[in-house]
Amino acid sequence: MTNKLTNFLLALILLSVVFLAALYLISDIQKVFSSAPPGSAVSNGNVTYVEIGRATPTSVPTLLFTRTTNCLSRIITTGSSTLRLLMASSSVAGFATSSANLNAGRGLIQAASTTEHYDAGIYGCDFWAATNYEGSTTVTAIENF
Repeated sequence: MTNKLTNFLLALILLSVVFLAALYLISDIQKVFSSAPPGSAVSNGNVTYVEIGRATPTSVPTLLFTRTTNCLSRIITTGSSTLRLLMASSSVAGFATSSANLNAGRGLIQAASTTEHYDAGIYGCDFWAATNYEGSTTVTAIENF
C-alpha cells in the first residue's frame, strides 16, 4: 500500500512540474509572438524621429523603442547611414535576451536610406536600440498597434 501511494504521489508531482513548465513556456511565447492575425487592422501608435550620432567604442546605443505588450510591428526608416539594430527579445536565435544585453554586439544591420518592416511575431515588442558607425543620421521609428 505504501509503495502504491508513493508512486502515485511521485507521478502527481511529476505531472504538476510538466504542466507548470508548459504553462510558463506558452505564456513566454505569447509575449514575444504578438504579431497581428491575418486581416487585422493596424494603426500607427508612435512615430518618432531619432538622431543617432556616430558610435564610439564607449558610446551607448540609442534607444528606439521601449517595451510594450501589444505592438504588432515596427517600421524603421534609415537616413544616410547604415544602422545596427539591437533587440532585447526576439525569436531569432543569437539576439540579446534582456534589455541589459542591448549592447552585447548582436543584432541586425539595416542599410542606409531603406525602410524595413519588422513583424513583432518574429522580432518581439521589447526594447530596441541602434548604433551608427558611419556618421550622424536621423531615423524614423514607427510602432504599430
